[in-house]
Amino acid sequence: MSSQHGFAPAAALLLLVTLAGCPQTALSEDSAQRDAWRGVVQTTLEYKTSLERLLVFREQEVARVSALVERQREFLAHGIIARRELDESIDRLERARRAAEETRQQIRTADAVLAEAAAREQVAAEPPDFHGAGQLVRFAGNGGWSLAEAPRLQTFFARRFGRPLPVSAWGQTLVHDRLGFDHRNALDIAVHPDSAEGQALLAFLKSSGMPFIAVRSTVPGTATGAHIHVGPESHRLPPN
Repeated sequence: MSSQHGFAPAAALLLLVTLAGCPQTALSEDSAQRDAWRGVVQTTLEYKTSLERLLVFREQEVARVSALVERQREFLAHGIIARRELDESIDRLERARRAAEETRQQIRTADAVLAEAAAREQVAAEPPDFHGAGQLVRFAGNGGWSLAEAPRLQTFFARRFGRPLPVSAWGQTLVHDRLGFDHRNALDIAVHPDSAEGQALLAFLKSSGMPFIAVRSTVPGTATGAHIHVGPESHRLPPN
């Protein structure tokens, strides 16, 4: 029987078996680190809430300007307004739609940060011999990773699955800046680690020696925040 994600229950086990012999960084962290990750979770939740409030306003603006455009189309048809007025409103609608989509993308990025931080908090609370069998699995790679390697990953994915690699965050983003994370040499891929795509990506990353963190959702029954982080771990940036 499939899970709520639609993945076979054996998929998660296969992931762990595949990675069982991989060099992994130590997964035990002290209580100070655990408290630090708990703080990141709280900060990210607060930031995500502010983004969700902003999205409401931006979606309302899209709806308002969309209705205006429809009215103006009728006015233009009856010669009540000039074409220039409609064109200006159409441009405004496009800007509103872009702003709303940018906010949605920021929420998705915040979800990824949240899932990773929550998973790290969980790992930090586990005993020293814990090996990432829950929400997070790490692979250290061979130390030669840079974003210049990303095209290899894009080519592999496109050839294997016939669609572009679903990158949700390439390098440093506004969200990472806002949360104080160094994501300059990493990218996040919006696939669930236990999916067929996720399994293939992890196998490719492992065989290529590319470091990664596979993060499952921390929200039961959903894929919210699940992703594969490729590159070095995102650490907090020093305060300005």
